[in-house]
Amino acid sequence: AYLGYDSLHDDIQACLTNGESRTTTIHVAHRDGAEHIYSVHISPWAFADGHRGGATVIATDVSKLHEKTAELKSANEELMQFSYRASHDLRGPISTVKGLADFIEEDIASGDTDEAIANARKIAGMMTRLEENVHSILDLARADLKDDACIQVDLKSLLDEVCAGLAGQSAKAGVSIESDLQTRHVQAQPVR
Repeated sequence: AYLGYDSLHDDIQACLTNGESRTTTIHVAHRDGAEHIYSVHISPWAFADGHRGGATVIATDVSKLHEKTAELKSANEELMQFSYRASHDLRGPISTVKGLADFIEEDIASGDTDEAIANARKIAGMMTRLEENVHSILDLARADLKDDACIQVDLKSLLDEVCAGLAGQSAKAGVSIESDLQTRHVQAQPVR
């Protein structure tokens, strides 16, 4: 079965009529069920006296090239998702630290050094979490390269960790987070 055969026939006729080279693509389904994709280049040729004698047809199997293109598109989409996740995971703690730095300025201006010290400690904690996030992102990048085994992950602990990381932003925005976990543990890769 040929997909694009009619188009190929039309392209050869046009080449012979107009004397212009053409390139087209056809799909060929083989008897074993495999489909091959061919890039077909059609060029007119002429006799020495200038009369068109016919056309040269060169077909190149580009099936592997199409497969590689699809693989690259998929890898590119995964990379875009990964970069989105990574930037999201890094922006949260940075925003929280910026907010805490503003609070420290206010605390110092009002003479509340105890609160300024408490906020500085929160910043140190956030920087530790940020460093852990960077390590987790690197672990995630490595996990994408290999298939790690799943282990039991405690969702409550994970949720508490995420909420702690967003505490500064949540307080500044007046947001409270509540949860009602129906399932406490799941089998997963923790870094994911």
